[in-house]
Amino acid sequence: MSKASREDRFIVKLRERSNIEIAKTLDERNVKSDIRTPFCREERKKKKRKKKISKCIPLISIISIYSFINELLFYLLSECASKSGGSVVEHHSSYWEQPFSQPYFDNTTKRETTTTVGQTAYLYCRVRNLGDRAVSWIRKRDLHILTVGILTYTNDQRFQSLHGDGSDEWTLKISSPQVRDSGTYECQVSTEPKISQAFNLSVVGKYIS
Repeated sequence: MSKASREDRFIVKLRERSNIEIAKTLDERNVKSDIRTPFCREERKKKKRKKKISKCIPLISIISIYSFINELLFYLLSECASKSGGSVVEHHSSYWEQPFSQPYFDNTTKRETTTTVGQTAYLYCRVRNLGDRAVSWIRKRDLHILTVGILTYTNDQRFQSLHGDGSDEWTLKISSPQVRDSGTYECQVSTEPKISQAFNLSVVGKYIS
């Protein structure tokens, strides 16, 4: 029997086996590379596909974890809002754009004010993200509530709260200030717990019109 016919019979038998067995057998028998190559190439493709899948698994896991955390945060915020009488509006924008920010003070405002006796003084308090909270002005030395919102809560009508619609600024106006009005005044926001910012007023000398 010729060498060519023996190889033909051998190849027919090989076709009945799995690709893995074929590759191993061909390597053992030292069959020519042009016969072995298609089977080996198929095995290499399978291995590459497995590697690609294994690389994708960590990325899928990270995305799943991020999605879970995002949903959990939104749930917690919704619970907090419902308990406080507010609401959280669901939308499909970025996590960082969700409306969960608490009120905070704008620290660029002037905190030290000096005026002379009789000359109207203004203390400017700027609150960001106020929402439905109220802003109060309190005299520190006796913890006396002067104003709440734009309403005056003291018999001393020299104290007045000024606020424009849509503005973040809540201004305490003190008409005809006296030396005794010097001291610390607090701008307070009705969060839980409450937050406040102190302003110092100095009333000196005599007012000259």
